[in-house]
Amino acid sequence: MTLLACEGLRPGTLGNVMLRDFQPHSGRLSIADNRAKRTTRTTSNTPVLKLGDSIQVASGSETMITLWQFTTSAIQDYIDTERDAVLMKRLTNRSCGFLFLSAQGEPIKHRSSITSMFNNLGQRLSEFELLDVATDPYFTKQKQYDFYGYVLRHSAASFFLAEKCREIANQHGLTMPTAFRDVPEHVKDVMKMRFGWTTNSSMPELYAKRALTDQANVTLMEFNQRLLDAVQERKQIREADNGL
Repeated sequence: MTLLACEGLRPGTLGNVMLRDFQPHSGRLSIADNRAKRTTRTTSNTPVLKLGDSIQVASGSETMITLWQFTTSAIQDYIDTERDAVLMKRLTNRSCGFLFLSAQGEPIKHRSSITSMFNNLGQRLSEFELLDVATDPYFTKQKQYDFYGYVLRHSAASFFLAEKCREIANQHGLTMPTAFRDVPEHVKDVMKMRFGWTTNSSMPELYAKRALTDQANVTLMEFNQRLLDAVQERKQIREADNGL
């Protein structure tokens, strides 16, 4: 879940992903509205896809994203081990086909479960001095971030924009843009599709202010590498316990 948050998925979307949405061979993930697949009543607290019919936020709906390789590997490992182990404990498959399951083998029913996971992760990272949350001048509505899913989404968006601009600059021998108006239109369009924003969304400009002025203070790749190392360590411990 944390690695997918690093990919830029909204917290609500994490609990909405179906197993079939994940395509390990191509490294892609379909982002679709799966609320109808639930057997329980959907409420305002149910993790669902943020649809583009909102009148308050210019959010897009369904799309497909390409995952980083270590995210693909971590998800497949989760499917083969933890998810399978949860399902094996019960005679009836209660997953409804969802990717991430509760300890009872059911789809995650409440957003608070995801919030709690990120809060616990943030606490552990702070204890190991791997997390320093400070005031973000580009998101004025938040005086100071607590560690939750949107922190990773913010960093993913800033990192994505900066990297795409750097990629194009290197290919064409150009300098990095310092203002949003100088960001190539192709990058803006790809970013809107990647993060689920509508055509008229102003969100890319907001993230550009953050990414182009300080090159996204959070070094997302380093953070992802720490997570990947933790996944590999857990896998090695599990294999050692099983005598593999």
